[in-house]
Parts: sequence; C-alpha cells; structure tokens
Amino acid sequence: MDLLHTGLSSVQRQLAFVSTDPIDWKLYVQAFSWTVTLFESYLLLRQYPLYSKKEPPPALAGHFSPDVFAKSQNYGRDKARFALVSGLIKQCLDSSMLQFGFYAWSWAAGARLISVFGFGPEYETLQSIAFVFILFFLSTIPTLPLSAYGTFVLEEKHGFNKTTPGLFVADLLKGWGLAVVLGAPFLAVFLHIFKWAGDRFVPWLMAFMWVTKIDIIVES
Repeated sequence: MDLLHTGLSSVQRQLAFVSTDPIDWKLYVQAFSWTVTLFESYLLLRQYPLYSKKEPPPALAGHFSPDVFAKSQNYGRDKARFALVSGLIKQCLDSSMLQFGFYAWSWAAGARLISVFGFGPEYETLQSIAFVFILFFLSTIPTLPLSAYGTFVLEEKHGFNKTTPGLFVADLLKGWGLAVVLGAPFLAVFLHIFKWAGDRFVPWLMAFMWVTKIDIIVES
C-alpha cells in the first residue's frame, strides 16, 4: 500500500503545474455523455440496414429456415429502433437532471430525510446513502414507461413476453429492495474507507473493490 501511495504522490507532484481554477464541469460532463450517446446511436444506425436483408450470410444459411430468419430480422429492427429512441430519451433525462440541479436537490433531500430520524449533517455517510437512493429511485421513475413498453409491447409483439403486470411490479420492487439491502452496507463501507484513509484512499478502495468482486464471484 505504501509503495502504491508513494507512486501516486509522485504523480501528483509531477502534475502540480496543472491549473486548479474553477471550470465549467457541467459543460464537460454534458459533452462527454452526449458524445458517448451519439456514438452509440451512430453504431445502431450503421447496424440497422442489416436487418433489411432477406437472406442470412451463406455460412449460416443452413442453420436458419426462411421463416425463422424473417422473424429474427423483424425483431432486430424493432429492438434497434427502441434502443435508439430509449437511449436518446434517457440521455435527455440525465442531461436535464444534471443541468437543473437535481443532484444538489437530492443531496439536500437526503439531509432532510435523515433529520426526520434525528441525525444531523455530521452524519455524512447516512446522508450520502440517502442521497444515492433518492437519486436512484427518482431517476428510475421516468424510465418506467420505457421498461413497460419494452416488456408489454415490444417483447409481446414478437412472442417473447412471459411477464404479467403483477410480476413486472413485483420484480421492480424486489430490485429496489435488493438495492437497499445490498447497496447500503457496500456504500457505507466504501465511504468509511474513503474518509478513514484520507489521501491514501486509492489503494485501500482498490483492495476493497477487488475483495468484494471476488466474494460476489464465489457466491454466484
């Protein structure tokens, strides 16, 4: 750990000349996220004409009947269109939340939430956990119609949907429950290490993430 910290300190000293003046960070985050989204959309659009082919490649022709291949192509076109539209909608939502201060509002809402249970602003870890889950739950709600459409319209159209409305809601609630039960302790330990280690947090957090990943692989 000390060796890694020494190396990081050396890098910091060499980069000390870099300006630390305030920057328009929102602009950079927006530019980067939109660049990724538009590039992914471009890849989808490049792939889309392939779904109009009437016959599979010669090497695969013997593995598909014409009917199966036609169904696969129709499903691929619908999935590609849905992925393109839903990706742009989600990016617009994310950009709006960032631009109009939803993250700051969620942090303040986390403080108000823990104050209901008698905890003040000195309980940074509790506030951070509340912030993450408020952000998670409220940002999930606008995309629920997209999930419902993908399940009950797109998948249903092609005969792949086995989910009932009740099961859809149950799975959603189970996912939220697991996020709380598993995510809260993980985030608490993560933040504790960050606070405890100070400027040596990088190697300790890397070790924690590595050990956690191993445990998840072993349990699965």
